[in-house]
Amino acid sequence: LAHIAPQNARRFGVEIHGDAVLDGEHTFVLIVDAPSQSNVEEFMQPFRQAGSVEVFPASSCETVVERAGC
Repeated sequence: LAHIAPQNARRFGVEIHGDAVLDGEHTFVLIVDAPSQSNVEEFMQPFRQAGSVEVFPASSCETVVERAGC
């Protein structure tokens, strides 16, 4: 939990908006903002010790509606 603390995330240029662990799964989900995907990749590096890590670019629903498409 210390790694995903807001002050630690900011050290990597990452702002965490939400987190969850999927029930019955070994899957941890974070919703973050960062200047680049490389910031997120660097921040997520410690989690690679526990398993695979996937980083996906995404947009808020509001942004998708504004641009009229995914």
